[in-house]
Amino acid sequence: MAAEQVTIKYVGLPVDDVRYGMQIPALFVPNGSYVDSNVYENGHEGEGAANYGKSIYATNVDGWGKLFGLLPMASTPTRFAWFEMAIMQALQAKEAGEEIPTVTVDIEDQNDKLWWLQMAPNFVGLGFYITVAGEPFGQDPDASDDNEPSNP
Repeated sequence: MAAEQVTIKYVGLPVDDVRYGMQIPALFVPNGSYVDSNVYENGHEGEGAANYGKSIYATNVDGWGKLFGLLPMASTPTRFAWFEMAIMQALQAKEAGEEIPTVTVDIEDQNDKLWWLQMAPNFVGLGFYITVAGEPFGQDPDASDDNEPSNP
């Protein structure tokens, strides 16, 4: 019997998904999240808008709220490193004009499978297409048009 697998492919955010705000925690955007923004750290002063000082929560101490090891992946929890690897491979393939590759991970046991089944839906909105033991989460834009999205 073949081992069950997880496939991870970074397909990017849907074009019609418009995001007007910034990601609040600095987990996957280490230097581009809201807690690193100028308005959060220094407050806001301007015409026609509310003026306010530095946020009382402007305590984004370097090293807090990050997944250590992402770029480089040395000490990252392995499962998160697979997502980072999928992003890096997708960017390299795009630059080279090649098809976006899929990262494949073997499912070790039922606990491992449960983790992937619970986490996969959460990564769809971040631009990933994932299959867990053949069950798809998200939609692969490279697949045929009759492929309906699953588990959004």
